[in-house]
Amino acid sequence: MAILAGTKGDSAYGTGSFHERLEQAGINSLCKTQGPTTTDELFTKDRFDINLDDDTVTCLASTTVAITRYSRGGGIAQFKDACASCPMQAKFINAAVGCKISINTHEEALAATRKRQSNPCWCNDYRSKRPKVERKIAHIMKRKHDGRNARVRGTKRVDEDFSLLASAVNLVHL
Repeated sequence: MAILAGTKGDSAYGTGSFHERLEQAGINSLCKTQGPTTTDELFTKDRFDINLDDDTVTCLASTTVAITRYSRGGGIAQFKDACASCPMQAKFINAAVGCKISINTHEEALAATRKRQSNPCWCNDYRSKRPKVERKIAHIMKRKHDGRNARVRGTKRVDEDFSLLASAVNLVHL
């Protein structure tokens, strides 16, 4: 499959379904995907070995559990009793019910994107181009007549007004 020009975007575009659509279209995604999150400085799910081919999740203590799938995709891996005697329990969970790992419907695409994002070349390319886009949006939004609010009514007139505003910002920065 030939890869077309890359598509850049911030983390708002970093969903699994969006990355899958870009991949199917042969477009190289340069949209950032947020990493897994947790509370209280516990380990995140990227510390677990998630095997989607076997539908299993393995923790750092080498305990493997099956992923219980939901009818609409995705699923959950629950370690329950295995966590009670685990010496690493304090790093994984803060509840007595055991560790739970949520599996996204698009987990494979998200994992591939996060792996690609860890490449220093990808990070440098993203950092070099993203600020320019964000800066342009900021310039448009802080114009004197407040770019966040429409001055006119109707979709067509709002579109024309925004195009005029964007043109004025571009002219100022030439």
